[in-house]
Amino acid sequence: MRAAAGAPPWAAANMPAWLAAEAEPVLGEAGSAGWRALAEEAPTTLRVNGLKAGRDACLAALKEAGIAADPTIHSPLGIALGNRANLSQLLAVREGWLESQDEGSQIAAALVAAEPGMRVLDYCAGGGGKALAIAAAMANEGTILATDTDAGRLAPLARRAQRAGATIVESRKIEPGTAVGAATFDRVLVDAPCSGSGSWRRQPEAPWRLDPARYSALRAAQFEILSAAAASVAPGGRLAYVTCSIFPAENDAIADRFLQDNSGFRPVRAGEVWPAVLGSAPPPGVIDGNNVRLLPHIASTDGFFVAILERTRQ
Repeated sequence: MRAAAGAPPWAAANMPAWLAAEAEPVLGEAGSAGWRALAEEAPTTLRVNGLKAGRDACLAALKEAGIAADPTIHSPLGIALGNRANLSQLLAVREGWLESQDEGSQIAAALVAAEPGMRVLDYCAGGGGKALAIAAAMANEGTILATDTDAGRLAPLARRAQRAGATIVESRKIEPGTAVGAATFDRVLVDAPCSGSGSWRRQPEAPWRLDPARYSALRAAQFEILSAAAASVAPGGRLAYVTCSIFPAENDAIADRFLQDNSGFRPVRAGEVWPAVLGSAPPPGVIDGNNVRLLPHIASTDGFFVAILERTRQ
């Protein structure tokens, strides 16, 4: 998408000026490349379900089906498709070998750093994509409780978990702000509701539907959700705050405010967690202080933010 002559660089990003101002702190230094990337076509990526198959086998299956595919750059379980395909008709998908999931989402799930035998809470689970990724990382050993305030969003999870062979995943509808099991989980994932600005290149109309009142309400909800979920973290456990937003007001500001109000938590250096769970060094530009900030022009993924917080005391 090319901006008109004399237009500001952010005009290429297909968003109103007030939202461009929100993104400026993280995109401004990149110049036009950062803004243009938000309007480019997003890649189609799949996650290999390690409970059922390896990446080489999945790549071979896709090749046999006539689908061009390559390993993703950052996720060791990701596959990027080179051409469009009807994924629901692929045997590897129907058999649970593969799940449709952006590489950024795969990275966020990996950074939870869940290990076999742990108790994990996915507090805003939605359809459960990250819960399934975490189940595979745990080798189906332990417990994952996936919760959401909307039973409709959770409904597909049971079928998806059965297809994936993820037997450790349970789901439960909860009321907004509910604390789930006081200080009993080793890992708690908060994939908070947000503007979705990190995936707007998949929904070009979305920036124009978001208004300031809704944006303000989302930020208030993010802090409340993070605070409620924190009660479930066991001493020594970790709380992962994740959004698919590029806006600092939904990301750093929420994590920083939480840490200011909760002295029993400390930030964990995500730059050290990354190589431990992904098996490679983080690419230049994605580590910002203690946090991970994935941006399309840097990582070729959707935009994601991950802050990892550890409970040091109750």
